[in-house]
Amino acid sequence: MSPLRARSALAMQIVGLDRLKFNEAVAAGYYPCAPQTPKGSSRIFSEDDLIALYVFARLTEMDMLPRRAGTLACDFVSKVRMSPNEDKVILASSINGGAIFFHGSEYDPNHATKGLVYDPPGEIAYTLDFYVGNIRKLIRRALERALEKERSILGDD
Repeated sequence: MSPLRARSALAMQIVGLDRLKFNEAVAAGYYPCAPQTPKGSSRIFSEDDLIALYVFARLTEMDMLPRRAGTLACDFVSKVRMSPNEDKVILASSINGGAIFFHGSEYDPNHATKGLVYDPPGEIAYTLDFYVGNIRKLIRRALERALEKERSILGDD
């Protein structure tokens, strides 16, 4: 089976992101891991690209600035690629504004009571948990539905 991919319009629909907001972030250099594309062509997103885009969409929904959200989304997908079998990736944000991603197995939620400080980012103020397996399921289902819809319209080749 060939890998599932999506053009920009479908990718934005799948992750619930405004296309203009995304294009502005890419043009400003705020989303450095966007798939490369020749000028005038539609961007093609792989499943991993869609995972990063999903995280970017969620972070900007929480009013994170696109520059910060784009960098974090790209860091996130790098972390996922390093250990594709880890299901949980945690964004830990410190009281000084630093942030880092941990695989679920690397992060101790009781670190403060044990006197642990992560370096970087320092003392943790909050965390966000992302369940990669569930994000992949959401993306795959949406891609498969889109493929079925296209087949129902165009027929099988």
